Amino acid sequence: MSNIFSIFINFFIDKFYIIYKKWIDIIQTEDYIKTQIKNYGEYVHGPWNFSGKDKLTMTEHITTVYNDGNCYYYTGLSSAGADDGTVGFIMVNTRDKSATLYRMVGATEDAAMRSAEGKVQNMGYKATTPIPLNVSGIPTYFCTLKDSEGLVKQYAMLNIEDYSIVASGNTIMEAKRAYINAVNNSGSSVDFGAEAYGYSVTGIVTRIGSNIENGNTYYYMILDGDETKLYLASYMISEELPITREGDKVEVSYVDESNGTINIITFDNIGFAQDISEKQQQLNSEQESNNILNDPDNKIIEVNPEENQEAWDNLSEKEKAKLIDSLLKENE
Repeated sequence: MSNIFSIFINFFIDKFYIIYKKWIDIIQTEDYIKTQIKNYGEYVHGPWNFSGKDKLTMTEHITTVYNDGNCYYYTGLSSAGADDGTVGFIMVNTRDKSATLYRMVGATEDAAMRSAEGKVQNMGYKATTPIPLNVSGIPTYFCTLKDSEGLVKQYAMLNIEDYSIVASGNTIMEAKRAYINAVNNSGSSVDFGAEAYGYSVTGIVTRIGSNIENGNTYYYMILDGDETKLYLASYMISEELPITREGDKVEVSYVDESNGTINIITFDNIGFAQDISEKQQQLNSEQESNNILNDPDNKIIEVNPEENQEAWDNLSEKEKAKLIDSLLKENE
């Protein structure tokens, strides 16, 4: 009887949606969506799947998120009997009930919350239910950390695929900077989308300063007087950062994310050339091969503006016209 009543109610909800869909965010009820997701996981191969092959279960948490002006129910999906791992997550439009399943092995919301709380265990903060974000192309859980009075004290970001990569901060921007730094130093592959460009730039430091956030030191610098670009580097990037001064010639590499502040991936103060042991050389070589720019899985196109300009200048006018023509045809 309850199922018949639910179908009856949702029939009128669908009709109601056609008329009022433009200004109502949530039309489909949460309980109804949860029931359908559970049925999908239980009957993935029909009702006679006695072996339980490919059965899925919802994680404990379901929440609403917004994306491009649309509202969705979000929840993780794990294999039946699994503990802290998910096989993906599902987003269901709260208006028209259209659903999208994203296949991605990662941590459940509970596992992410425990990891975030472990980051600040000395303070005793509790994590809220995390929501998924795309942070610089990285699938990321974001949650707030609250004290015993329920007040937001910090923010945390965790890598969905590897929730041991976690960072926190007193502001969202602090948390993001610490998180990007943690990812850069983890050796993990990062999906920057269909096309991402890595740049190597050599220039003179015209301004440099530092700031301490949650015990971590970050260096900010401007190169060649170009105040349209602010370069940011964690102290963990290079031991040469603390002794870098205005007037020093440096080489930096970064991934262009078009987000204003540029997060430096590698840093070299060309004026310093310390002798290092063979073992240290090996460690430096391993770090270099594991960074985001050099990991082939990230498929980053490396760009050197100085070399590109030189190559362009060496082309004839006919060759330049031919190259421009081919680029325009590629973008049609």
